[in-house]
Amino acid sequence: MDTRPIAPIPRKPCASCGTRLAPVRYARCEPCRRNDKATAVLATSTQHNVPTGPKNTAPKRKLQDMEEDSALAMARLRRQFKFMSFPALPIPIPTKSKRTKFVDADALYNAVAAGQRLRNVADLDFSGTFAIIAKPDVDNGRRAKIVARELKRATLSQYNIDEGMAKQSPGATRRYTVVLKCTCHTGRQMVRVKSNDLFAYFASKSGKPRPSAPSASQETLSALSQSASGPACTGETIISAEDDLSHPRGVLAQRIKVSVKHPKV
Repeated sequence: MDTRPIAPIPRKPCASCGTRLAPVRYARCEPCRRNDKATAVLATSTQHNVPTGPKNTAPKRKLQDMEEDSALAMARLRRQFKFMSFPALPIPIPTKSKRTKFVDADALYNAVAAGQRLRNVADLDFSGTFAIIAKPDVDNGRRAKIVARELKRATLSQYNIDEGMAKQSPGATRRYTVVLKCTCHTGRQMVRVKSNDLFAYFASKSGKPRPSAPSASQETLSALSQSASGPACTGETIISAEDDLSHPRGVLAQRIKVSVKHPKV
């Protein structure tokens, strides 16, 4: 076994400065190689006109000058806006109110009932609609009558369903409409009747002669006999049911439209 010591590789002086020893396998020392690299980068940047750092040669402006310029710009914009000409706004033309859409039948019935509670304040003019999923055994005509019964039960509406005027449209939606006249007799003309006229009226109904009772006039008797019915009310309820194909998945539904008009009580 060779036990001779390993001789270190001799280092040579730097080829650039000659004062420092260069590392092994290098001809120049570390400082000289670093200086040469920086010189080469500077020469390349100068050749391609690459700025070595940000240069701001503009004079610095004071904050007061900037505020004054902003105020002048705002004043100029105000003057321009003042002299600008805008087209005249269109005059809104009053049109008939659209039908209010409700989520279900109960919401529509509650809205009708709320409007009917204010009949002594103003005329009732309600128009609403809702949609439900169609059933195979319930056509549009039957659906309209079902809604008429439910509306009469849930509100103050008074009408005779059997006496409603029905109409079926020959369109693609197969609309079925029923018009129901109000039977509340609003607008009945009350006749002021004297006590002796009432006495004579009931005496005539009983069939017993009472010579001591004064006789009532024919006009008063006629008014008393007609006061039980009175003139017909001008209010009406219109209910229509039709096919609704607006569902995004093509599900067949029924669109129900309800219109209630009633004069002020």
